Amino acid sequence: IDLSLKENMNISIIRPTLIYGPNMRGNLENMHRAIKSGWFPPIPRIKNKKSLIHVDDLVRAIWFVINRNDTNGQIYIASDGNNYSTNEIYEGMLINLDKSIPYFRIPLSVFNIVGYFNRNIGYKFEKLFDDQEFSSEKLKNLGFESKLSFKDFNKKIF
Repeated sequence: IDLSLKENMNISIIRPTLIYGPNMRGNLENMHRAIKSGWFPPIPRIKNKKSLIHVDDLVRAIWFVINRNDTNGQIYIASDGNNYSTNEIYEGMLINLDKSIPYFRIPLSVFNIVGYFNRNIGYKFEKLFDDQEFSSEKLKNLGFESKLSFKDFNKKIF
């Protein structure tokens, strides 16, 4: 806020949740690539919660905040307003890649045991199965609405 007063400019922070879309990077891209190549394990059906946003909606959110005069010094979380389980993300990617959804799933206890003996992999499993739920209500209260949802699972999102 001091910088915004000194330089006479508005400064707002937008913290995006997990970003997906064309040319995505990071954990979602790694998961998508592993599923596509056929080596991603059939994960358990768990009910964790993760917040996501499509890259196009993130750009729209940034543009939305830039064009307002009442956002100076504020921090906003950008998401599509929904929460998804790792299982929903996994199955959505399978559908997107025209792959069948497996009937058999590796139990969570197997991932926990492997993670116990190998902390590098264990950390990745924790990230895969933990909750990463964030509220974009503050941005929504300004009038921003996400147009895209991971639930659509259309070919355009990857």
